[in-house]
Amino acid sequence: MHSYGVIYTGYATRHVVEGLEPRTLYKFRLKVTSPSGEYEYSPVVSVATTREPISSEHFHRAVSVNDEDLLLRILEGGHVMIDVPNKFGFTALMVA
Repeated sequence: MHSYGVIYTGYATRHVVEGLEPRTLYKFRLKVTSPSGEYEYSPVVSVATTREPISSEHFHRAVSVNDEDLLLRILEGGHVMIDVPNKFGFTALMVA
């Protein structure tokens, strides 16, 4: 199934696309428009996402389901802020 739409309009030399699914292949085409209104499309650009990076949301989920292995990996990694509140305003320590 193909779905096309405008992701970005502007003059930047780079753009980060948010909300992509992890481990998924996406194909993009760039449409470049001149001031006179003429346009050309680029060849198809294929991009594959990797698995989703560990975040504070994963930390909260691990606390909720008592996943000790994931909790240890997150804490030992040191890349996730652990004092981030969830949507109800509770930190993982408060929930634990």
